[in-house]
Amino acid sequence: LLDLGAPLLVGVEATASAEDAFRDADYVVLCGQAAAIRPHHERRDWVVKNGPRLKELAPPLGRCAKWGVKVLVVSPTCNTDCMLLHRFGRVPKENITGLTRLAADKARTLIARRSGMRCSGRDVRNVVAWGGPGPAMFLDVHHGVLGGRTVMEAVGGDARWCYENLMLDIAKPPARRKHLSSACSTAAAAADHLRDWHCGCDEWVSMAVFSDGLQYDVPGDLFFSMPCRCPGGGTHEIVRGLPFDNFARKQLEKSIWEATDERKLSLQAD
Repeated sequence: LLDLGAPLLVGVEATASAEDAFRDADYVVLCGQAAAIRPHHERRDWVVKNGPRLKELAPPLGRCAKWGVKVLVVSPTCNTDCMLLHRFGRVPKENITGLTRLAADKARTLIARRSGMRCSGRDVRNVVAWGGPGPAMFLDVHHGVLGGRTVMEAVGGDARWCYENLMLDIAKPPARRKHLSSACSTAAAAADHLRDWHCGCDEWVSMAVFSDGLQYDVPGDLFFSMPCRCPGGGTHEIVRGLPFDNFARKQLEKSIWEATDERKLSLQAD
């Protein structure tokens, strides 16, 4: 980190004490246990492994960090991890979010390449990741735009590519992808998440946030990835009232079922 020469980095302190790590923090980034991520492991294994640790970290986080602390969870099970931090700690639910934009960012890049236009993924806007970073995550391109056209128009009207191939490419990345490249893209997505959350941005971003039970039939007490606007100052607002076709509704229901099932499992883990 010091070798990067980052202009805002004053120093780095290493500690094994959660109290020391969280003391007077304005922002906290919690990363899931790397030891839990192995090719032979299923998501249920990650939920069971991360759950007890999050229950341990929640109380000192609430005691030692500033009252307005903002928490970003970077984990394959960030939905349930966010829920445990809120339920077993004192951090307000609106101050806890999970990283889900990585899948949307990858989708934007693939859409830009597929369009054949001279553009980058950042030119693609309003592609949404619903649910959590699991097999049932739904990448919604229906509201996406690129260069004044809808995403569907930009890719030549290829609905099969948008609704099948794109999701498959994101859900099952090529075997040649290495852990270091994955760590790099995840770190970049986390930095973008924090920048938009703190500084604000003028486009939709995907974030796992607390559901009040009033939006898109997502049950209350779930942390669920939805499209959000970030006015700045560590605040966010769920984009409301988006329409769904039958395909999108079915995919959303799968994401809700997965998130609900994992919440139940995480609460049972000791």
